[in-house]
Amino acid sequence: MSAAAVRDALARQVIGCRALGSPLGAGLLEGALRDFDAGGACRDVLGDWRGDPGSEALALRFLGAVHRAVLRGEGAELAAHFPTMGGSPSFPGAAEALLRFVADQRESLRREIRQPVQTNEVARSAALYPGLLTVARATELPLRLLEVGASAGLNLICDRYAYRLGPHLRGRPDAPLTIDAEWRGGDPPPDGLEVATRAGCDPAPVDARDPAQRLLLASFVWPDQLERWRRLEHALALAAEAPPSVERLGAAAFAARELSRPVPGVVTVILHSVVWQYLDAAEREAFTARVEEAGH
Repeated sequence: MSAAAVRDALARQVIGCRALGSPLGAGLLEGALRDFDAGGACRDVLGDWRGDPGSEALALRFLGAVHRAVLRGEGAELAAHFPTMGGSPSFPGAAEALLRFVADQRESLRREIRQPVQTNEVARSAALYPGLLTVARATELPLRLLEVGASAGLNLICDRYAYRLGPHLRGRPDAPLTIDAEWRGGDPPPDGLEVATRAGCDPAPVDARDPAQRLLLASFVWPDQLERWRRLEHALALAAEAPPSVERLGAAAFAARELSRPVPGVVTVILHSVVWQYLDAAEREAFTARVEEAGH
């Protein structure tokens, strides 16, 4: 890919970070972008990326690689700007510290950005759970849950959380994690959800019991989003108690196998949470064909 494509991916992610509430992420990437344009260390780390920097989320890989190093105790100067390390962001100091860190760690960062993005954001369960309640109420059957791109399976266990959906309380009242979300329209369906079985797939599954893999997931949380950071900690602890089955398999192959025949006595729900953008065109087409075939 051209340097222009890398530059465009960084610039787009600056906009994305600002829109989604991470001024620190945006500020770091703006510094990286200026350094990239000037032919600095960020150009050395990112400039010869061989894939598609947009669809492969190169900017998020870069932010995750930097955050991961800081969480491991590297880059004390940069850690002083990261709330996840007890720091407080300041500008332009954070971007200047980033550039010094990248210049020091350029070879290790070139290796680290090969790690695909893993963002198992459990707040997405606030949308999934009411949908599952709707299915359960309409069918009066236990649910068989199948999740593609499940990562550590944190959204696959959405029935283990509590929810504050506007003024409405749903889910497990004794859950150690409560997810707050806006709610518009009529009341969400009442609780009454039985999960018969649950299983997921992911090209690179994450084991919630493994400290190194927990660190991997944590690194992709933007370092100034502490609420999201705390949600992840609680969800990982819950998943570690009784980990859902997530196997190393692509979405289309998983759907083809799991939807090859009906399973009596349950309603099968196949779902994902912000995974579609990471599948290539062939995988999307094959997955869609399997789901449509099963639905006929």
